[in-house]
Amino acid sequence: MKIALQPSANRDAQKHYIDTVQNKVKLSSIKKFISDTDYDALAEIYPDGNVLIWGVTPTNKSKWNKIDDGKSVSLFYKNKVFFSQALITKKIHNKKLALDLWGTDDKGNTWEYIYFLDEILPLALDIKTFNKVVGYADNFVLQGFNVLDGEKADSLYTNIDEFEELDSEIQDSKEEYVEIVDKQFKGSLDSQSKGVSRKEQGYLRNKLFGKKHTAQCALCHNEIPVKMLVAGHIKKRSKCTREEKLDAENIVMSICKFGCDDLFEKGYVLIDENGKIYSSGESIVTPFVEVYINNLVEKKCLKHNSETETYFKWHREFHESMKIKTS
Repeated sequence: MKIALQPSANRDAQKHYIDTVQNKVKLSSIKKFISDTDYDALAEIYPDGNVLIWGVTPTNKSKWNKIDDGKSVSLFYKNKVFFSQALITKKIHNKKLALDLWGTDDKGNTWEYIYFLDEILPLALDIKTFNKVVGYADNFVLQGFNVLDGEKADSLYTNIDEFEELDSEIQDSKEEYVEIVDKQFKGSLDSQSKGVSRKEQGYLRNKLFGKKHTAQCALCHNEIPVKMLVAGHIKKRSKCTREEKLDAENIVMSICKFGCDDLFEKGYVLIDENGKIYSSGESIVTPFVEVYINNLVEKKCLKHNSETETYFKWHREFHESMKIKTS
């Protein structure tokens, strides 16, 4: 994973952000500037015909070269805060397109080293916290475009979820959630895209938590800050039908990151038809894991009811069958 660090505080950058990121660009409007191959690739990535575009000047070419299509993320920065993020879907070198979109800077340069973005997601990562996570000096301030890779990028990417802010428009928009799900089942959207899954999480988390600051884990029953809880699918997300994904009230439950999420996801604990938690008898455990599981056994799963039993039934039958296959 590579992470592009993109300052966007000066006059030009703020205008570009509004013109070609915040306000999407019609793919048809840039067709005359790009090759047929690039156009076809972008049309596949953006089936709705709207693209988000950013670029950097030639002085940043060597750093721009580090970006990998579909495997890099851009973080936008101003006023000592990384305020938004997006997956970089494709990059192209195209001076004519840059001139058409943004003109030139005071030195006569244009932002011709271009990259295209997935949907923008909000962040709230201040520079002091960023420095601590990636191991920079406390007084480091981002001055220009840069690309993180290696351990620093991995550390930031691993922890980025902690700094995400949910977009209220996405939270409240059932229509947008339905649209995302429909595109997945039509094959016009990568259902494993990190940006897509985060949008789903935004909507589903809002259904579970609303404006709460704390909530109970459905398994251990502990009251926990919502930033330490996930909207965990009861039936595996990848196995859900369209109708099941749209059953937002019942397909997910509030589950903590302290161990319950992994134990449920990997089938170490299952929920019986009465809502009681039981151990699957997984053979590979450690004393710590065994103690954790024993503390859950016989508790009532707070999400179990007549509406959710069908999903819990799928979960226990799936993991019980997997255990038989491997035994």
